[in-house]
Amino acid sequence: MVWKGLSQTEASVLLAGFAIFNLPLHFMLGCIGDFVNKPQVTAICMLLGVVLIIAATFAATLIKPWAATQQRLREVTVSA
Repeated sequence: MVWKGLSQTEASVLLAGFAIFNLPLHFMLGCIGDFVNKPQVTAICMLLGVVLIIAATFAATLIKPWAATQQRLREVTVSA
C-alpha cells in the first residue's frame, strides 16, 4: 500500500485492522451460520461487500489510496 500513496504507518494500521477483525468475524459468522440459513448469511455478506465497495469508490483517500497518488501526479504535472 505504500506504493499507492499511503505512508508505512497508515499501511500497517490498515493491515493490522484487517487481521484483527478477520479471525473473530469468521467465528461469529460460523456461529450465525449454525442457526440461520447459510446461503442467506453468504448472500448478506456478499451484498455488504458490494455496498462497501461502492462506498469506497466515493470515500476519502485513506480508503482509496490510489486517489492520493493521482492527486500527487496532478500536482507534479501542473508545477512542471
